[in-house]
Amino acid sequence: MTSTSFLRRSLLLPLTLTFGLLTPVRGSAQSSNLPLMVGVIDFEVNQVSDSDARTIAERLRIYLGRSEVFQVLERRQMEEILREQGFQLSGACDTDECVVQVGRILGARKMVAGSVSKVGKVYSLQIRIVDIETARIEETAYADTKGNIEKVLTGATLKAALNLIRAVRVNLGIKQPSDPIEEEMRLMGYLGPIRVPDGMYLKVNGGPVTLDIIPGDTYEADISGGGGGIDVAFGFVISPRLSVLAEFSGVTCFGTELDYGDHVVQTSQDTTANIYGAMLGFNFYLIPRSLYVSALVGFSGWELERHWNDPTSGYMSEGFARGNTGVGVQLILGKEWWFSRKIGAGVAVRGLRYTNTTSYGLQATFLWDF
Repeated sequence: MTSTSFLRRSLLLPLTLTFGLLTPVRGSAQSSNLPLMVGVIDFEVNQVSDSDARTIAERLRIYLGRSEVFQVLERRQMEEILREQGFQLSGACDTDECVVQVGRILGARKMVAGSVSKVGKVYSLQIRIVDIETARIEETAYADTKGNIEKVLTGATLKAALNLIRAVRVNLGIKQPSDPIEEEMRLMGYLGPIRVPDGMYLKVNGGPVTLDIIPGDTYEADISGGGGGIDVAFGFVISPRLSVLAEFSGVTCFGTELDYGDHVVQTSQDTTANIYGAMLGFNFYLIPRSLYVSALVGFSGWELERHWNDPTSGYMSEGFARGNTGVGVQLILGKEWWFSRKIGAGVAVRGLRYTNTTSYGLQATFLWDF
């Protein structure tokens, strides 16, 4: 048998600032034939070290092997089979005829092949999946980007694996998973519960707060103390990790002391400060731990109220000062837990700063993804 050699190098995957869409060619295979036996051939490379290329290729094999679509041959297994047939991994398998011949020897249904090069600071990748039975190229992808080898290993390899898996599903007429984030985390080996809102959602927050108000122009008032607040937020997901939201909030603080004009009033029992407002912002999720960071900008108003028990009328309340707090910024760092695909809960630390108001505290969160 004629000996065919191919390069002891592997797939180098760049940062995906621009990642070419995979172009599916419809095949006749059915989902009942899954998983597909596939081998990853070491790619033609230029200006890439052998050790880095082998590490990236092994990471790609791991990702593909964790999907339901592929059954991936290990590199050592491929070497043993080819060695028995007189093949040696010492050169480049740079033609599709070579790829098909190697795939038939391995017993694979499809082979991943291609080339990657580095020109200056730019990595260029061309990748293809070859069907062994028909010798046709079924899926193709390309990418040109700047980056370094560490980021290629930790980021772009996963993106390429996901694109290959999803393209093969399209080829076979298989429905894609409903939660792309969950699929991504499964390939990374994360087995815990994974969930973020995927459309319109409602978020209700509540918890203890501390509030300082200095309304100041013609007079000065300062109230500090503890209390509670509630926020209602409506959000919409625009990407798997990013959502925009509108939040309507209210905070009530039971102050320990109120300095108002020339008066100092003990307020632990009979005075409260209320803040209410509207804000716009975004949530950014840190997958897979369901941590998130929120940043919002908006405006609000404030009011001071006095409460007392009247012998005749009973419990009474009266607002005796009010105003607006100006434009403000709110930052939240939180974590969520999802009990189902619709219901979740969380905890968070919140800080709010307006022109003349500061508030911070803890909050518990209820989530409803509808």
